[in-house]
Amino acid sequence: MFKIFKNPIFKQVFYFNLLYANPTITANAMNKKRYGDTPEEIFRGLLTKSYLMSSLFIFIVYTLVFLVAPLREAPYILDYILLVFFLLSVLQTFTHYFNVFYVSKDIEGYMALPIEESIIYKAKMAVVAIGTIQMAIPVWSTSAIYGYKMGLGPMSILYGFIEFILAGALVVIVNMILMELLAKTSVLYRFKNGIITTINIVASISNVAIIIFLQTSRARNLDIYQLGGKEDYGILSGLMKSHLGNLLLIGIMALVIFGVYAVLMRSVNGRFYMYIRRIQEGPGQRTSIKENVKAQPDGVDLERGASVDLFGESKVAGQTDKTSKAKKDKNDACSSLGVSLFKYNLGLINDPTVITQSIVMTCIMPIFVLLPSFLNAGKDGNFLSIMRDNSGLASALIALVVAIFTNAMSTSLPSIIVSLDRENYNYIKSLPISRKKYFMSKLIFSIAVNSILPLLMLVGAYIYIGIPVLDIVYALVLFIIMVVSISSLWLIYDFKNIVTDWQNVSDIYGRMNKAVGFLLTFLIFFVCMILVIFLGFIVSLGFGAQIRTAFTILSLAFAAFSISRVINFTKKANY
Repeated sequence: MFKIFKNPIFKQVFYFNLLYANPTITANAMNKKRYGDTPEEIFRGLLTKSYLMSSLFIFIVYTLVFLVAPLREAPYILDYILLVFFLLSVLQTFTHYFNVFYVSKDIEGYMALPIEESIIYKAKMAVVAIGTIQMAIPVWSTSAIYGYKMGLGPMSILYGFIEFILAGALVVIVNMILMELLAKTSVLYRFKNGIITTINIVASISNVAIIIFLQTSRARNLDIYQLGGKEDYGILSGLMKSHLGNLLLIGIMALVIFGVYAVLMRSVNGRFYMYIRRIQEGPGQRTSIKENVKAQPDGVDLERGASVDLFGESKVAGQTDKTSKAKKDKNDACSSLGVSLFKYNLGLINDPTVITQSIVMTCIMPIFVLLPSFLNAGKDGNFLSIMRDNSGLASALIALVVAIFTNAMSTSLPSIIVSLDRENYNYIKSLPISRKKYFMSKLIFSIAVNSILPLLMLVGAYIYIGIPVLDIVYALVLFIIMVVSISSLWLIYDFKNIVTDWQNVSDIYGRMNKAVGFLLTFLIFFVCMILVIFLGFIVSLGFGAQIRTAFTILSLAFAAFSISRVINFTKKANY
C-alpha cells in the first residue's frame, strides 16, 4: 500500500492535483520570482501553509474548546462529539470526492497516457484525503483530553493521535464507498445531475437529521447541574477509558479500514475510466454566454452593431430614431435579453455541488442550530411565552442568525457566482457592459436564489412561535438588509479572487486558506450560538425593545459599510 509513494508518476499526479486543490495559494506562489526555478518549493509551501499550519491551528482551537467539556462527569458526551464530527466530515467532503474523481477535466489527459488507472485513482485520493483528515482533528483533541481525565497520562496523547489518523482514514473509506455508489448510479447519464443532486441532498438532510436527533435526545438526559450522579458510558467512551480499550478500538478500526480499502482497490483498473466516460459523455453541458447573446432577436445582436447591458439598455450604433415603435422594439429586446441572461445564470448553478453546498447546505445550517432549541423549548410553554412577549427582539435575532448562516459561509452562492462564469468571464469583459451592471446582475440573482428557502423558513418559524405581523415584517426587512450587505462583500471577494481555469467546482471553494475558512466557520457558529443564548438572557431582564434597536443600528452601520465598498468597487471602469 505504501510503496505507491515511491512511484514518480504517482508523485507527479499527486503534485498536479495538489496545485488545483489550492488555486489561490498556487497562483500567489507562482507569481513570486523565487519559485521560478524550483517549483518543488511550491509543493512544500502548499503542504506547510495550507495543511500543516492550518491543522495545528485547528488542533489548538478545539483543544481549548474541549478542555472545559465535562467528559469525565458525563462520558457519553464523548460518543456524541465523535459521532457528530464524523458525520459532519462525511457530509462536507463526499461531494468533493466525486468532483475530483469523476468531474475534473484533467482526467481526460490521463486516459491517453500509458499509466495504470489505479495510480491516477490513488494520487487523487491522496490529495483529497489530506483535506479530509483535517476534518477529523477534533477527534485528537477530544480523545486526548478524555483519556487524560480518565487517568491514562501522556499515553492519551498518543492514543488520540492514532485514533485521529484512523478516524480520518475511516472518513476516506466511507467517501470511497459513497463515491462508488454515486458513480454506478450516474451511469444513467441522462439524469446524472438530477440523481447526484438528489443523493447529495438526501444524504445532507439525513446527516443533519441524525445530529438534531442526537441533540434533542441528549438534551432530555443531560442536566448540567446533576453531573455528579452515576457515570453513563457509551460504546466509544467505554472503550477509550482504559489502555486495553484504546488498543482494541485502534485494532478494530485498522482492520476495517485496510480490509475495505483492499476490496475497493481490487477492481479499480478497467472500471475507473469506464465510469468517467459514461458520466462525462452525458448531456447538460453549459451553453456559453456568447451563444446565448447571439440567439437574441435582431435588436440585441452584437454582430450587427447592438450595444447591450445586463439590465436591458440597448443602443444600436448610429440609431437616432426615437419613435414609440423603436422604444417598444428596444424594450422587447431588453426583456428577451434579461430572460436569456437569467437562464444563463440559472445554468451556472445547475451543478450538483453548487446546489448542495452553496444553496441547500446554507439553508440546512440554520436548522441545525435553531431547530433543536425550538424542539426542546416547545416542551416548555414558558419559554415560548417569553418569546411571544418579546416578539420584536426574538424575531430580529432569529432573522440575523439565519441571514448570517445562509450568507456568511465561504461556500455561499455570492462567493462563487462570478467564478462560475469560467471561460465566459473573459468574453463578458469584451461586451459593452459596465462593471456596475454586471455586478448588480450577479448580486440580484445570487440573493434571489439564496434567499427563497430561508425566507420560507423564517415565516414558518415566526408562525410557529406566534410572532405578530408587524414584527415579522420588521424582521424580514432586517434579514434582507443583512443578506444584501454580506452578499455584496462576498461578491467583491469573488471578483478580486476569481478563478476561471478550475477543474471542478470544489477548486473554487479551495481558494481560501483552510485555516481562515475554519476560523470563519467557527466564528459564525460562535456568534450565532451567542445570539441564541443572548436571547434567553436579555428577554428575562426586560430590555427587548432597546436591544432590538441596538441590533438594528449595528445592521444599518454594517449595510452602510457594505454599500460604500460596493460603490468604490463598481465605479471602476475595468473588470
